[in-house]
Amino acid sequence: MTTTLPIACSLSARQLAAQRETLLVGLADHAVQRTALASGMRLRFPATAERMRQIDAVVRRERECCPFLEFRVGLALGGNSLTLDVTGPAGTAGLLAELLDRSLAA
Repeated sequence: MTTTLPIACSLSARQLAAQRETLLVGLADHAVQRTALASGMRLRFPATAERMRQIDAVVRRERECCPFLEFRVGLALGGNSLTLDVTGPAGTAGLLAELLDRSLAA
């Protein structure tokens, strides 16, 4: 039996705004590149130990409020950039695009 998780964040708009820096929207502000994926989004960052710690903390936090998301972290050949792929079931790409586009306007 397969369990399908709802594609929704369990945080209210107020909670999301209050916790912005500890969540994906805050992390995305530091991305040097955003690339749409069929099932989500790829964020690219300069490879630093601090950014890696931040990615780890954000992924742990996001797993609590958005359990439908899947995360994959990559280190580019040469070690100069980190990528974070955030994906999920159908509908995830649109949700992420809307969420992150809204964060750019804030």
